[in-house]
Amino acid sequence: ENRDLIDAVLLSHCNAITGKRADADRLIAALWDTGMLTDSALLADKTLAIVRVALHAVEGNVDTAISELSAIDKNSMTLGIAEIILPIDQLPVFEALYDTPEFQEYAKNERYQTARFARMLASNETEREVSALVEDAGFTMGR
Repeated sequence: ENRDLIDAVLLSHCNAITGKRADADRLIAALWDTGMLTDSALLADKTLAIVRVALHAVEGNVDTAISELSAIDKNSMTLGIAEIILPIDQLPVFEALYDTPEFQEYAKNERYQTARFARMLASNETEREVSALVEDAGFTMGR
């Protein structure tokens, strides 16, 4: 399951920041070896894309992580990839990306999408009604 994968990436991150880089690297290699994060796996399950971005970030492959993050469709992005529902810019697996403009834009869009869904659930308004209210207030939809 995808939540187990992100937990494994988080464990890799924890190993790395506590001085257990060899353990982190072994777990990272094992995650790649599972075949669960291949290009073909991403075609079958788009939610894996953000997990793969996290794995690249933990590995220190920031350029690859940013490239793959930029390729994610912002209008159908995955929200809430971990058991602890934190905004993406508070998940430590993305720490290497925090200061990049691409990541900051992604995080802003994620917060917007989360708020939009919450508003629709709380108010029984449709997406079109929420979009109209946002645009009437002079804001764009972030697309």
